[in-house]
Amino acid sequence: MDLASRALEAVRRTTFTTRFLYDDDGRPMSLSGVPPKDRPAAARQMAARLGRPGRGGGAGPLAQELNRIEDERRRRALLLVGSYREADVVAETLHGIERRHGRVRVLIADDAEPGPGSEERAETVRRGDLAMFAEDEDAEVLVAPLMAIERGHNILNAQRNAAFGVALFLARPHPRPDDLSLAVFAVNDWVSRFIRDLRRVDDRTGPATFGELVAKAGDLDQAGLEFRHQARKEWRRLLSRRYIYSHLEDWERRSFAWDQLVTIWQVIGRLVRGGVPARVVFVDAKFAPGTAAALRPGETVTAPARDGLLADLHKILAPYFDDHADPAWFDDPADPALVRMLYAPMYQALSGLTHRT
Repeated sequence: MDLASRALEAVRRTTFTTRFLYDDDGRPMSLSGVPPKDRPAAARQMAARLGRPGRGGGAGPLAQELNRIEDERRRRALLLVGSYREADVVAETLHGIERRHGRVRVLIADDAEPGPGSEERAETVRRGDLAMFAEDEDAEVLVAPLMAIERGHNILNAQRNAAFGVALFLARPHPRPDDLSLAVFAVNDWVSRFIRDLRRVDDRTGPATFGELVAKAGDLDQAGLEFRHQARKEWRRLLSRRYIYSHLEDWERRSFAWDQLVTIWQVIGRLVRGGVPARVVFVDAKFAPGTAAALRPGETVTAPARDGLLADLHKILAPYFDDHADPAWFDDPADPALVRMLYAPMYQALSGLTHRT
């Protein structure tokens, strides 16, 4: 087997697991869906639960995840949160735990004022200096906003392999509801499907396809005016909708899942550089809220999650890996080959998803 084949085989060994945390009352912990004013406190509680020692002074959840990294040269953890503010809170909390003291770094924006490490605060790493993170021999944990690290940064060790052996998602990726780019992306998606005569299967109230619109119009001018009317109608709907994951229509959930799949896989790409497998741990209970509520501590389940974003990610990928799937389901005959080439390791990891508490 040549070097490229060995690298691809290693990447295919990427594994996904959930590791939900529970508060003192047994409720699953999460950052996603928490009101902005309460998120720092929620982040602090999750970090404390993640980093503190286990019963009898044994290894806590974070220490256990680090200990599972077989390659000592990659024994580092990347903790992903929703913002720089949350990253600072999580890093400060972990830095205050004796076993993590001095071993935690926090990512800051390139234009942020750096803060030196101290007894109270973790040392900072500028976003532009991420490539040099592995040169810090004392650094064991990096806390960073998910969207700040999704692309463009190769964080490698001296062996030119991914420096991190594990990534923990403390927050489910979710764009800001007031981000106008969401509506822009959505209306572009609508236009590209509309003009290709691709009606959404479950959109019974949506506009006609472009072909139907032109066929019904008296002339091209009327067709153009009607197209603008339909586009404005869709644009107004997108601007006024409540962009909350649990409230989205089925077709919107699929679109959302595709967006987040790309984001998650780009982050995971930081963990497979050099042809090594990634180990990814989903900590935020909102990744699979029903599963998180049903699990009991100490129980390991080997079936895929059946609810939440993790289930939706598996659901949207599954048809592309089904040799008996109806070809009419795909927008383009080349789609299955493209998806298999890009996302086969992710689909395999989702299919083998395990749950650990």
